[in-house]
Amino acid sequence: MKKMSFLGCLALQSQLWGAVMLFELSGSTNPGFFFFTIDGKAHQRLLCDEFYPNVTSLLYNSTVVTLADILADNAGAQLTTLRQNRVSASMAFTFYSYVAYLDAKAYAGTALASDVVLANRWMIDGLKDRKSGDFLHDYTTGGTGPLTNGAMALLQEVQSLAVVPFNASFQIYTSPFDATGFRLTQEQTGFAGVPEPGMFFLLGAGLAAIGALRFIKRVQRQRNTMTY
Repeated sequence: MKKMSFLGCLALQSQLWGAVMLFELSGSTNPGFFFFTIDGKAHQRLLCDEFYPNVTSLLYNSTVVTLADILADNAGAQLTTLRQNRVSASMAFTFYSYVAYLDAKAYAGTALASDVVLANRWMIDGLKDRKSGDFLHDYTTGGTGPLTNGAMALLQEVQSLAVVPFNASFQIYTSPFDATGFRLTQEQTGFAGVPEPGMFFLLGAGLAAIGALRFIKRVQRQRNTMTY
């Protein structure tokens, strides 16, 4: 019965990807929360998950994508940064689930927002091998901005997760494309309403869990070769 309810939740959430929202940047605590007016609602807090392109101050329409969309690999999922970069659907689901996990921490304690953004950028911007999930850089170098000790601790925390967390209220706000075919702005992430602990579901089987375990082993090996 619980399985049916969970699948029903996925089906409901995956129908939301077509929602388009009007965004206007109103401020930021970069790196940290960006503040947007979204569909006329001011002071909406969101977090970016990539270093480039820069966030735009222009008005733009963003398509909403959920974790369920990523898992279903529907048309909405194809608009996300990782799927645009040809990361597999299962790998994208794993990493966006980690972003949701860390985002919830930032919303619960705003002092963590800066470290969460840096950790998320490392996960979303740092992918090199789109099939294996290897990275462009290690913890101490790379093109996604500097990593603080706090961001490193958050990355190590997600490595310790035994299963992939699923947050049904997590949303990815995708970038539209400009006239030259490039993305106009940074991808933003946040929640439909305030994220509650009860909204997390644990996936203990299937490709998601397998992807999580592989990620843990890969980064654990990397940690073992690190020098501080």
